[in-house]
Amino acid sequence: MLGVVHYTAKVKRYSPDKLVIFITAISLVTLMLGLVFNSLARNEGEMLDFYSVEVKAGDSVWECVKSVYGETEDIRSIVDETISMNGIKDGMIFPGMRLSIPVREAVIANEASFETR
Repeated sequence: MLGVVHYTAKVKRYSPDKLVIFITAISLVTLMLGLVFNSLARNEGEMLDFYSVEVKAGDSVWECVKSVYGETEDIRSIVDETISMNGIKDGMIFPGMRLSIPVREAVIANEASFETR
């Protein structure tokens, strides 16, 4: 057979180690993107503004925050943030103090429901 050339292609094979590294890298990228988008979705109600409340005799930080948020929300994290934001030591507040309470967008939308203090 004159003029006929047989060509055998060399197939490049990747080692199993490289395949494992590639799959791990793709998994990590997917995980990171999921975490980023999840945190963005959770920040929809992030703190946007502050509501000022004057402390009355017998009030606690909890009661002041509750007067802004009402009974419908879990306010534990808001109370913690209010304490740290206002520099309150040992939970001690006094009548006449003004507390700045962080409010979320959802609370601002229902501003008419704020109790006047």
